[in-house]
Amino acid sequence: MLVRRRTIIKVMKMDSERIEHGSENRKKSLKSYTSMVLQESSLSALSNIISTKHPFRKAFKIFVLICCFTGFFYQCYTFLSHIFQYPTIVDIDIKNPIEIELPALTFCDNNGISRKRFCTKLPHCCMEADEDLCLKYPSYCDMNETTMVPRPEYYSIINKFSTEELSDIGRSIGEMLINQESSYNVLNSIKPEGPFIRAKTIFGTGRMPCYSLFSIVNSPEKSRMQGLSPILERPAVTLTFDVNDEDEFVPGHKNGVFLSVHSPYMGNNPSEKGIFMETGKTYKIYVTTDKEMLLPYPYETDCVNYTELWENNNRTGPRIQENMNMCLHKCLLDAASKSYNCSPVFVLYPNDLRICDFSELDGEFMKYYIPCAEKCKDDCSKTKYTLDVQERFTSDYIWDEIPDEDHKKLIKVEIIIEKAEVITFLHRPQYLDVEVFSYIGGFIGVWLGISLIQIADLGESMFRIMCYAFKK
Repeated sequence: MLVRRRTIIKVMKMDSERIEHGSENRKKSLKSYTSMVLQESSLSALSNIISTKHPFRKAFKIFVLICCFTGFFYQCYTFLSHIFQYPTIVDIDIKNPIEIELPALTFCDNNGISRKRFCTKLPHCCMEADEDLCLKYPSYCDMNETTMVPRPEYYSIINKFSTEELSDIGRSIGEMLINQESSYNVLNSIKPEGPFIRAKTIFGTGRMPCYSLFSIVNSPEKSRMQGLSPILERPAVTLTFDVNDEDEFVPGHKNGVFLSVHSPYMGNNPSEKGIFMETGKTYKIYVTTDKEMLLPYPYETDCVNYTELWENNNRTGPRIQENMNMCLHKCLLDAASKSYNCSPVFVLYPNDLRICDFSELDGEFMKYYIPCAEKCKDDCSKTKYTLDVQERFTSDYIWDEIPDEDHKKLIKVEIIIEKAEVITFLHRPQYLDVEVFSYIGGFIGVWLGISLIQIADLGESMFRIMCYAFKK
């Protein structure tokens, strides 16, 4: 019995040793096969390491290979981190077009109220001008049909008037703009839009009746194009204003016209971004154009192509273009109309709502405004106008006759679109897809010294080794 038990134990040991030897043989076989495959590979770094017998030399080569892989992955990580920030570069494109987009004009009467109409409609707010007032302000009394003047406590009454009230007691566009000429007949038929109110402060003080020419804010029309003369200097449009000094509302108040030149897709407040023009002078305004082309998300300029959206919507709906500013003004208008059915006085988007009281711009208003404003982005195509204003007395342009008194009362404006380069600042991706591929390939070549063919060879070698391992 004891002999039989010893025999069984001996057989079990022999089976265990046979299994261990078989496992070791398989490991040795896989290792040998792997070494053989890698030695055949075209990857010199791996084949050199495999063929090196000296342990210290082999360790050194492995260390160098690890350092190279570390450098490669670090540089790839740094480069790709920069790539996924979607950087852009700016190209400058200079063109000499034969026609150019015509800018819009917005102008405001600084006087605002006709003294004669005001005192006729609101006689209780006026008084008879005394001798001291007439001596101090002769134009206030001389050559006037009435000597009635507003009482001092009503000088600021204009800040409470609505658009309709201001139109009723103010001067009409026909009285203010007495002549509109253009060497291009199609522009002569375009009439100013308005009146609408612009204020000199965000609190609504210093209100003025204003008008716009060539503006297409919230309009389905395309912008008007202006041909450029290669030789002669021809004004695109010439305007003549009569501000009627004798009808000034506040004594000593400087009469004149605020005027701004701006994108036809934007509203504007000439008292903020315009020039003030005085009577008896001629203004030549030379307009040059700069354009900027941005890129949409995910690039850092993160713009919206409003024109494309508008075209895809069959040219309907709001046309908020050229600047995030107009989008924000549309949000202001929508928020105020939803809250109190009114419009803040500083809103530049066209509307017919009553003017909000400043106290109405409260939390209810902000509840609608903030979510809308967060969605506003710049348009992908932006146009900027640079103005060169030349100011001279109108009498300086008269050589063949004696200037009459009318020249001292009028304001003449010539808008000249210069025959000059249109400079376009074009934002484009800093790296194209093919460039990214080239950079990564360069890193592989510098750090690892391998090509695509060698990478394919490595893939084949790994596939052979895996197949051999599964078979075993």
